[in-house]
Amino acid sequence: MEYTKGDWKVGHYLVYADEPIPALICNTDIGIVSEAEKTANAHLIAGAPVMYEALKVMRKYKSDIGEYAFDVITKALAKAEGKEVDK
Repeated sequence: MEYTKGDWKVGHYLVYADEPIPALICNTDIGIVSEAEKTANAHLIAGAPVMYEALKVMRKYKSDIGEYAFDVITKALAKAEGKEVDK
């Protein structure tokens, strides 16, 4: 899956990557939600690439993590990749 590489950072309510090429990832300053929620959303989004890569690694250890955890990881990765996910 291709996505903007580099360290995603939070500046106010903006999620951005400044390396290798500067890019605005997301602006969470929309909608009627609290300042705390906007900030939390920005940090969650900024952490997404690291979590995605970690889940890809964890999925390789199905026998160690158990069936339930494997299924949750598989669904999370599918959702991140834009695939249909069973509820």
